[in-house]
Order: sequence, then C-alpha cells, then structure tokens
Amino acid sequence: MLTVLPTKRARERRLLYSLTLPGLILFCACHTATPPPLETLNAPVRFAPLAPDKADLAAVAIATEVLKDCSESAQDSIDEIESFDRFREQNNQPVSGLLPYAHAAGFACIDDDVTYRQKENALLEDDDLDPALRARLEQEAADDPLLLAKKRLHDERTVRYGSAYNRIAGPVGRLALSGILIPVTIVRAVADVFASERNREPLSLRERQALAHWQEYLRRHPDTQEARKLEKRVEKYEKKYVATMVQRQLREARKLLSKGYPEAARYHLDAALGLAPELREAKRLLLVVDQRSYQRQQALQRSLQAPAQWLPAEEWPAAYEISSAAFLESALPSLPAKSPAPLSQPLAFANAMTLEREGQEKRSFKAYGKIGRKWNASSGMQRHARSIVNRPSENPYRYFRKSKQTDGWRRVRWVMLGPLANGPKRRGLFRPLEWVLDAPTVLSTVITLPGRWFSYSRMKPWPFSREVAVHAKHYLARYPGGDYENKVLDYMRWLENRRGNAIGTLKYAQQRGNLSPREEQRLEEKAAKQMLTGSNREPHPDLRMAMLQRTAGDFPNTKAGQEAGRAARELWDDVSPQQIRITRGFLEEHPKVAGPHGLGLRSQLLDEEARNGELHPEGIAILGGQVIRIAYVDLHGNAKKPPEYSYERLSAERLARLVALLDETSQHKERADSDYDHGADASRDHFFERAKLGLTDTPDLRSGAYSSYTFEGVREKYGLVRSRESILPVDLVFQGSPGDMSLGAFPRLRMPEPTPDAVLYR
Repeated sequence: MLTVLPTKRARERRLLYSLTLPGLILFCACHTATPPPLETLNAPVRFAPLAPDKADLAAVAIATEVLKDCSESAQDSIDEIESFDRFREQNNQPVSGLLPYAHAAGFACIDDDVTYRQKENALLEDDDLDPALRARLEQEAADDPLLLAKKRLHDERTVRYGSAYNRIAGPVGRLALSGILIPVTIVRAVADVFASERNREPLSLRERQALAHWQEYLRRHPDTQEARKLEKRVEKYEKKYVATMVQRQLREARKLLSKGYPEAARYHLDAALGLAPELREAKRLLLVVDQRSYQRQQALQRSLQAPAQWLPAEEWPAAYEISSAAFLESALPSLPAKSPAPLSQPLAFANAMTLEREGQEKRSFKAYGKIGRKWNASSGMQRHARSIVNRPSENPYRYFRKSKQTDGWRRVRWVMLGPLANGPKRRGLFRPLEWVLDAPTVLSTVITLPGRWFSYSRMKPWPFSREVAVHAKHYLARYPGGDYENKVLDYMRWLENRRGNAIGTLKYAQQRGNLSPREEQRLEEKAAKQMLTGSNREPHPDLRMAMLQRTAGDFPNTKAGQEAGRAARELWDDVSPQQIRITRGFLEEHPKVAGPHGLGLRSQLLDEEARNGELHPEGIAILGGQVIRIAYVDLHGNAKKPPEYSYERLSAERLARLVALLDETSQHKERADSDYDHGADASRDHFFERAKLGLTDTPDLRSGAYSSYTFEGVREKYGLVRSRESILPVDLVFQGSPGDMSLGAFPRLRMPEPTPDAVLYR
C-alpha cells in the first residue's frame, strides 16, 4: 500500500487556514458600526465682509435711482455692469450675473405698458436667466389684463362647448356595444345640454373675470388704441352683468317668498329695482311682498290686542287663584265642575301646566292637545296649547318620532330607488318631462339594488338620522327622566354604535343603566381605543397631552387607557415648543443650508458611509429655544429603523443665520420650481422672526406658537420622476352601464380648472 505524506509547504498552508478561519469568524461576530460622532457640528465660522467690486457698486446705484426718481444715470449704471461683464468674459473670468437683474430693475422706469411688455419678452428670450428671475418675469408677463381676459374667454368657450360634447360623447361612444336604451340615453343627454343652455346666466363666471380684466386695462391705459377698441365690448358685457345680477336677485326673492319671509324678499327686490328701475317682474313681486307683510302685521296686532269684554268683577278672585296656581306652583283651586265659561279655558290650561311641572309628560301633552282641539281658533288658550304641541323646542319627542319615521322612509327610498330617491334630476324643465327623461334609469336602479343593500349594511360614516339625533338630544336635555327617556336612549345607543362612535355608545348605554359588567368593559375598551387614536392625530403637543391624560384617567382599567398613560409620559419627556424639521433630502438638495453658512453640519454625516456615522432620513429638528435634535441611523446602519437622537445647542448667531438661510432658500426654490410649495405657517414664520432677532433664548410655550412644519426635498416628495399632466386636451374614457347593457370608449375633453380668484366672481 502506497502512503502519500504531505509536504512542508502543504502543512504550513493548512495551519494558516486553520488559524485564519476562526479569526475571521470572531472578527465578523464582534464587529459593530462606528457610533455617531461626538461632535456633529463644525465650529462656528466667522465670515469676513466681502469688498464690493465695480458691478456691485453699479447695482446699488441702479436700485437707488429706480427707487428715487428713475433718472438717466440708471441706464448708465446698467451699461457699466454690461461692460464689466464683457471685460471679464473676454479674460475668461466668471461674469457677475447682475446684468439680467439690472435690466429687470430698469423696467420700472418705463411708463409705456407696450414698451414694458416688449422689453420683458426680449429679456425672457435669454437662455441664461436665473430660474427664479425667469419665473418672476413669466408671472409678470402672464399678468397682462388683455392676456388674462383672452384666456378666460377661451376657458369659457372650452367649458361651454366641451361640456356639451362630453354629455353627448358618452352615449355615442357606447354604440359599439350598445343596449336597447342607448337612443333614449342620447336624447336625455341632448335634453341636458338644452337645459344647461336654458339655465345659463347672461354673463358666466369666466366672462365676469374677463370683464374685470378689461376694466382694469381701461383704468390703467385709457388712451391706448386697444382701449378704444374695448370700450364697446365692455359696455355690452356690463349690460349682461346687470342682467345677471337682476336675475339672481329675483331668484332669491322668489325663494324667500315661497318660504314665508317677505321682508327678506323685499331686500332682494329693492336691489333688483336699483339695477333695473323699470323691471315689471320686480314690481309685481313687490306688490305680493307688501300684501303678505300687511297680513303679518295685522295678525301681530290681533295677538297684542286685549279682549273687548273683560271678566266681570265677581269672577276676578277665581281668575287670580288660577293664575297663582299656574305660575306660583301652588295647588289648583277647587272650583266648581261647571266653571264660568270665561274661566274654563284658563283652568284647563293651568291644569296642563301643573301636570307638566310635576313630570307627568304624557298627561300634560294630552291635556294640551285636548285644549287645542276643543275650542275655536279665536281662543287665546287654544293658540297657546297648539303652539306648545307643535313647537319642536316644547314637544321634542313628537318631532323625534316624526323625524324617525321620515328618516326610515328616506333610507328605504335610497335602497330601493337609488339615484331616483329624491325624484329625477332637476334640469329647469317641465317636471313630468324630467321624469320621462330619467325613466331609463329605472332598469339600472333595479339591477343595482343588491349592491346598494350591501353598501347600506356596511356604510361608514352613517349618513342618515342626523335630524332624529338632534331632536333626541333636545328631548334628553329638556325632560331628564321623562316618560320616553328609555326609548330615546336605546335609539341613541343604536345610532352611535351604527356610526362607529364607541364613546357615544358608552355614554348612552351607561345613562340607560342596563349594561352587564362584561359589556361595559368591552365598550370602555373600544371608547378608550377611539380616544387614543384621536389623540395620535392631534398635532399640537399640549392638546395631545390633555387628550392622553383624559383617556388614561377615564379608562384606567383598559389596555388603551394604560397605553395612553405611557404615551403621555413619553410625550412629557420629549415635548418641545417647536418641531420644525429639516429632512436629509432637503439638506442634500441644498448643501448651502448644511454647510458653514447655515447649520455647519459635518460632511461625514452625508457621505453614505455608516462606519463614520450617518444622518437619518428624518434629519434635524429645531425644537425651540436654541436646541436642535439630530437623528442618526442606528449602529447597524439601517435607515429604515427608528433613529437615535442627539441634542445640540446652537448659538443665537448661528440659529439666526440658519433660519434666514432656510427661509431664503425655500422662497427661492418656490419661485424657480412650480412643484415646490413653501407653504403658509404663521407659527413657523413667527419663530423665524424671533430667531433672526436673537430672542429665542426663552422658549415660547404657548399652544398657538407650536409649529410642526417640515422642510422636505422635492425628490423625497415626488421621487426621481414627477407626474406630469398630458399635453393632449382629451382623456380616453372607458365606460359601461349594467342598466342598458352597454360598453364603449370615447375621448372626453379635459375642462380647465377654475382660477384661484374665481371665488371673488361667483
């Protein structure tokens, strides 16, 4: 048998492997990432003042001349900056970048609007403009009144004719796989277009906007050639505007008259007559208003008149006893069964009042109802009794039952009829014709009945029974311990449970008093969980603290209550007067904020190397006073796990420089990038002003001073690719209907969005 002995080199290699492998395993098991650095911020830097060069001095001269009197020396300074930049460019040196701003500042000295627009458009043709300056110039160019009026009229034509096209294109597009009801649907779409045109105001919203822009142009430039062309058109649109306002006033007057408010209708009629003094319809309605106002005044006078024949003197003691019993809470007088006729009604009314005062609710309202039916309408007691029975504030249980019944029918109609629950769509046409136009909807209503029933059983939030709940709460407040209290409490418990309001369910169940200990514990757990969830959504720490403390105090024996107590203790440890956060993405997009001119953050925290410490995506938070909180990734370098925090205190000078740079950077970014929104936050701006003035050594602990604003990078918000709207003015829509068994596709015109100032012209 042949035996092979290992050589010396092979034995040495095996020994090296046997020692290296355990050492490597031990190294990997014991190695951890380097903890965050002890010093996060660089030492404060003192920046030497920059000496102004020739271009800087010329820019100051331009600003001075423009703000003062726009003398010719401003153009000389612009030429000086231009020659300075030309000289630096010829010597391969960077230019100052002040020339476009100098030209833009010089535009303020141009009085002629046409020349101003020409100069501005010429400057916009420069490809090297600063994005913020370009955005500002484009906004000014787009603010031309004539251009804005032209855009509004274009939008009006698009909405008017595009809406008509979209209404008809749907049924026509489904002709490919059409059902038997498609022709009827097309007829209904044409009727909708006709009704829309019939109900259209003489001057639409966008046309009113165009009129305002034209009037502004005439006010600014009354002597231009365009102004002379606009005068007749403005006069025509102003007449349409008056007709629109008159039509609105008449519509409101008719509505108020139908509801029984003649005096309020008179206000709108007077406004209509002020615009059109010879309007016959307004004069006719004004006569109706005068007649109804006179009738109301006569009824008021009758109610204030004393009866023509008063009680005889011998019956005064009995009347005094009845009034004393009714209003001084004494026992009713023992009058004869057949009392004198003038005293029988007051005696019955006083008896009903006494029953109500003693808590006999059923008997008292039964007595009031008997009085209201027994005597004639001229009786004062009969009017008082009917008022008590028919007034919701006096008899809330009656309206609770009526509204409950009405609400039940409303639910049945919604489930059974769906879109036809409240009748056909109102198009301003003859009502029977509207029923005929919506007749094809009946088939789809029957087919979709199971779906509505399924959604009804799981509907959140519960949209019904709001009026019933109002009367129920009024009854419980008006008659605590009343005859119908248990019925009302049972209904409110069912309603709150149906709405998903565990707090309300527990409240009414405890007030009802028939809860088992197990059921009460279950409801308390759900109520505590609801309060804890609500407190987590509260941004203000003081209010969140109050909500957590109440949850823990009201439900100490529940899991959610104990969790709320722990959350309150943690919040107390971490509470701060401010929470203005700067994310890592914002610092990476704006290195100047993180650099020595701003925060002074060490560059190692943003180099994506976990071994020397790394900033967490949460970034840095300004906590109020002069304290900031810095979030690091954990020791394993995992940015998805909760961060580890470190706290630093900034000097007043560095904090003032940081917030000033933050504010400036955000506003500059907002002007240059339409997707970036600096947002409005009064508390943030108030804190920034205090920081700039060096007044943050004492934190502002008021609730209204708290801000949770976040400076977030655009890439964090939108990702690498931002969504953009299609350049095509149409959307391809796939649409089908189970009611008429149709399916099809058609292009739908995209309607222009209303401008932000549209609310001023409604």
